[in-house]
Amino acid sequence: MSRLHPFRLVRRYESRLWGGNQLATWLNLTDAPTPLAETWEVYNDNQIRDGDLAGQTLRQAVITHGADLVGARSLQRYGHEFPLLAKFIDANQSLSVQVHPDDAYAHRYEAASGFHGKTEAWHIIATTGHNDVIHGLTHAISRDEYAHAIATNTLAPLLRHIPVVAGDTVFVPAGTIHAINAGILLFEIQQTSDLTYRVYDYARRDAHGTLRELHIPQAIAVSHTGDPLPAITIPVVRALGHVELVRSDFFVMEKITATAVTTWQRPADSFQIITVIDGAATLNVADQHYALHCGDSLARGLTTNRHADTHPSPVPRRMGILALQYSNRHIHGERKSDFNGKTALGHQNRPPTHHLRRHAERLASSRPKSGVRTCLALRSFRPHPRQPRWPLL
Repeated sequence: MSRLHPFRLVRRYESRLWGGNQLATWLNLTDAPTPLAETWEVYNDNQIRDGDLAGQTLRQAVITHGADLVGARSLQRYGHEFPLLAKFIDANQSLSVQVHPDDAYAHRYEAASGFHGKTEAWHIIATTGHNDVIHGLTHAISRDEYAHAIATNTLAPLLRHIPVVAGDTVFVPAGTIHAINAGILLFEIQQTSDLTYRVYDYARRDAHGTLRELHIPQAIAVSHTGDPLPAITIPVVRALGHVELVRSDFFVMEKITATAVTTWQRPADSFQIITVIDGAATLNVADQHYALHCGDSLARGLTTNRHADTHPSPVPRRMGILALQYSNRHIHGERKSDFNGKTALGHQNRPPTHHLRRHAERLASSRPKSGVRTCLALRSFRPHPRQPRWPLL
């Protein structure tokens, strides 16, 4: 088993007609296209820019190092492919109303694309005011009623709008009709897939003046039309300063807040991605030191040292980190007792309540005192052998 050091990747820019300039400003980017809709921080075809694997793409690194990088579970299910995509999204305009298939549908009907299904989660970083997202339908309807509403352009009243604020986390399982509406900046973690079926797109045209394609038959086939599913996740505290935002069959998202040097541990059977969402810090892993600033991502393979120390930078801001892992069991980080901070978290299987949501909002939006740093962590989780929790009909 080879010992791999953590590494950073060259981010990829995605310019889409609905993008804006908020993301470039937030990340202090000087070479980004306009409009900038997305930055892909960790992706199969991103080039590794430092460490033992510098110059390779992430895909090439997985082919070379296999389970040493991503773990045996991920390798068994997805082969020599990095299973997750981490990105930032700037929705200057509303995205199309769309839906993604699950693995079963993707493998059966979209095998030629090479993609899997797509379950995702959003962590809201900033909003411009009273913003919302579309997440599922307002109530259960039959598939025939769903198809009729699309065909007669009467779907809009059936779409469920969920208000969101900075600090909210939204879980979007495959099969959920959804849209990120205008004025939202967020972090997204998703399965590595680009299978998107558009249902409605505001009659927008591409750069060539052509109406963007809709995918109505596929969308009808994969959409969940039963009772509405939970949207905003509910905080679950794992330890002081450590909260879990999402736990699914594909990833776990956590948030960590620290006021001083903090020690935490990568699971023995999972890779990890760490993305800073606020402030700055230095991450120490074995004898290596990594200075991380807002928007930076760091990947830790399965054979990196499991223990890491986070040193907050001496600036009067908080620090936030996202970490992604692919695991075959539940993950529990280990920290020193000087961990002291405020965080918000959620869990996909607990229905939201007004009280808890406002509590999560209050914690997430509060500005800690000088020196406080907040880390948001996302972990990939092994797929459960049972069927998906939300079957696609």
